[in-house]
Amino acid sequence: DSPETNCGKICKHCGLTGHVQKRSIHCLKNPNKDEIKAVLADSSDVIPESRDNI
Repeated sequence: DSPETNCGKICKHCGLTGHVQKRSIHCLKNPNKDEIKAVLADSSDVIPESRDNI
């Protein structure tokens, strides 16, 4: 069960599975979603797979 996978993880913000990738960046109920989107926009909307321990 690697942190790269998003399958079967339960989103801590809305309780649904399937969209969770490390920091629940796809969840609309994530209070940090705007900040995370800004970070993602900086990296061309690519989910940082290897920048896990910033």
